[in-house]
Amino acid sequence: MNETDLRVIKTRESIEQAFLDLRKRKPLEKITVVELARAARINKGTFYLHFMDIFDLYHKTIEKQMARTFDDADYFNDFFDDPKRFCEALSASFDANLPTMGVLSPASDLAFMMGKTLDQLRRKLYETGRITPCPANDIKLDALFGAMLVCRPR
Repeated sequence: MNETDLRVIKTRESIEQAFLDLRKRKPLEKITVVELARAARINKGTFYLHFMDIFDLYHKTIEKQMARTFDDADYFNDFFDDPKRFCEALSASFDANLPTMGVLSPASDLAFMMGKTLDQLRRKLYETGRITPCPANDIKLDALFGAMLVCRPR
């Protein structure tokens, strides 16, 4: 499947939007492919061309949303130069994304959400070129960001 094909992009956007709309009204476990396909105005087979099942859609939607949260962020060098500004900007990114993430993520799946968040934060810091990707740094960053996320004012 051509990921840059406008038809593919529009179909996935339609599926994701229908999914978010359904998630506002019902728990993840109660959403069916049939009702999602109906809401997205696609057939069931089209859904399965893009996703294995509802849980695959859920996980990919979270991954995409987390990437969106940080892809355009320009504050990752502040982690090294101005930690206070970095923390404020990071917190603002989470606040801006909270409505969508609140709809997506049930409290029961907090570990998955935390893992995806840590993956994205590490990726962005490594992209600065100011810290070397390695298992030891992964552990240090996960500990630091994990503590920040848990202790962040709600």
